[in-house]
Amino acid sequence: MIKQEFKDFKNLKDKCPLLNDHFATSALSRMKTKYCKQMLISRLCSIDKFGENWPSLEIENGCKEYFDILFLILLDFGTHFNFSSLNSPEFCVQNCLKAGFSFAGVGFSVFCYCSNYLSNKIENVLNNSFCNLFKCPGNKDVFCGGNGTIFIYKTGVKIKNKDFNKQSKKLPKFIPFNSTHKSINKIRILFLLQLNGRNYRQIRRLLRMIYNSKHFYFIHVDSRQEFMQLEMIKIQKTFESKVLKERFATIWGGTSLLELFLFVINKSINELNIQWDYIINLSEKDMPLLSLEELEQQLESASNKSFLSSHGYNTANFLHKQGFYFNFLECENRMWRISTRNSFPLNLRLDGGSDWLSLNSNNFCTLIFDTNLRFTNWKRKQGCRCSAFKPVVDWCGCSPVALKKEDIQKKINLNRCQEKSLFFGRKFDYFVDIEPIAFLEKQVLRFRPEQIPTNLNDSLNSIWINLFSFEAPNDSPFASKIHLINQISSFLFTKINNSSNLFSNDCKFNRLLNLFIFRANMSSKIQNIFSVEIKCGEEEFYLIELLVSQNKINKQEIIEQQQIFTEEGIFSFDVNNEINFEEIFFVYPFIVDLIISNSSFTLNWRWNLIEIKNLNNWTSPSIILNLFGPNNKLIFKQIIKPYDSLNGIQFVEINLKNILNKNSNIKPGTWSASLYFNSTTKLSQIYFPIFPNSSFQLLQLN
Repeated sequence: MIKQEFKDFKNLKDKCPLLNDHFATSALSRMKTKYCKQMLISRLCSIDKFGENWPSLEIENGCKEYFDILFLILLDFGTHFNFSSLNSPEFCVQNCLKAGFSFAGVGFSVFCYCSNYLSNKIENVLNNSFCNLFKCPGNKDVFCGGNGTIFIYKTGVKIKNKDFNKQSKKLPKFIPFNSTHKSINKIRILFLLQLNGRNYRQIRRLLRMIYNSKHFYFIHVDSRQEFMQLEMIKIQKTFESKVLKERFATIWGGTSLLELFLFVINKSINELNIQWDYIINLSEKDMPLLSLEELEQQLESASNKSFLSSHGYNTANFLHKQGFYFNFLECENRMWRISTRNSFPLNLRLDGGSDWLSLNSNNFCTLIFDTNLRFTNWKRKQGCRCSAFKPVVDWCGCSPVALKKEDIQKKINLNRCQEKSLFFGRKFDYFVDIEPIAFLEKQVLRFRPEQIPTNLNDSLNSIWINLFSFEAPNDSPFASKIHLINQISSFLFTKINNSSNLFSNDCKFNRLLNLFIFRANMSSKIQNIFSVEIKCGEEEFYLIELLVSQNKINKQEIIEQQQIFTEEGIFSFDVNNEINFEEIFFVYPFIVDLIISNSSFTLNWRWNLIEIKNLNNWTSPSIILNLFGPNNKLIFKQIIKPYDSLNGIQFVEINLKNILNKNSNIKPGTWSASLYFNSTTKLSQIYFPIFPNSSFQLLQLN
């Protein structure tokens, strides 16, 4: 059977040359399902039916200067390409036009140069004969430059002056809201909430700030997030919102994000006949920066224009960074890079930018402001990590980081938001820092002061994150360890009941209902709440909640005279379970170190940084990690290289399954990890339990 499948695939590769592309081969080797492999093969073979690549659609170019040839004049190049087999004047012009450049130049046979303006060095104009030296690889009937000379063509894009790139965007003028003005604003907004994760309390706060009964609220929860879907259904009556039953797996960089947006527009207009003026999409990490009243005023004065933020001035760089020259396929909740791409619609100038927008519903959708009314907390040096996106896409990307208390006055204060017309911002995560959210509630609700939460409400500033719910058990980060969690819950109840006699002896642990991370406030330690159901006799059931704190065994030593950190050295050394540790994605601390022997985990530690001394831009030195099993047996050693971290963090991922496969005599139990500055100087040590895979083995261990 295997030989037959191999033979069939070999025959397909002969018929579909794109299957020989190394990107296709790589994707096929990593795909898990036969369905996705067949989809990839079908997609690439359908491309080949039209030739080597996608079919080209030619769009009429109405620009009079399109492809006008000029004498050779020196360009100040905005970008250039090396088209070793495809270069020609036509091909080069199309690529420069696509990237929004006014001029295209071909030279040295294979090079295509793009620019927005010409140098005024007229003495460099030459006769055409000086350029007729190298034949074009994409069209042997024409020439692509000479010895140090190039042909230049107009693309048809409007010629810009040399200061064009220095010009700032023209922002819409902020329209102040007069609270004494009694006129009724007629603007109606469709808010689309594109949600992920488990932090439903933060979403409730978001809805409270943007809610008005005259607007419309569509809530979409990622199809993989069942717990959040159930929580949103519970509150849809409170905020008169519509929780969508049709759901997409909205992965980062996936086409499903666009599919969702188009689906909502179609459903709201054609199925539900909702008359909205603007649609605004928000994520679970977004917050309003200005009041709903000010937003309504701004949109009403916008003359039916949409608010879209483009990438900047160099479209060529943007297209390259966005992977535009590759074909991608979404399957298995992942974006696979499946082949290179060289063919595009002709005579089309491309643009792109943020997919967070405010889109107007009228027919004149080409009228736009080049801004999306948003502030994004970019820290690209730390926010652009390829490893963070590997699980979901064959590409590198960037993600903003969560705002903290120290960012409030500098980035989201009232005057700045009004001056720059910033109505929404991201990211906010109340587990990282709740202060920016509490600040915005006062700023956003200042025209509705009765809705501003008071500081007396301590529960509002407490932090709860659900890690397990009996209503959606398979959606939990601990779904594979539910037997272990239940045994821990049962143990906790038995221990507490034996010492307090709250319940009679016939009362037993029945099941775990909910498990939370809890923090009373930002200065409090992280605790856990076990919400458990107790069964007494045959028919009596009780709900109790257990507040649990962890005591970590963490031995620490002081390292002196190292310029990159303070005398206190490491101030935290921790272990997390089954995560890719990147500080651009906040990782919630786990209730206990629930590591089972067929899983993986991450060790991470944080340094106290010296701000005035940041050697070589690294926030951490090179150190050695030793991992010990039971009986203090060394089983793993690795040198950890310096790392430029947002918060002074270093980390290493440990694949426990691979380690145990190589050391079959190593058993579950108490393990430890140690950090060394060199082979003899120990920095810190942490102990943590490794649990068996099954309930039976766990009982044996107990």
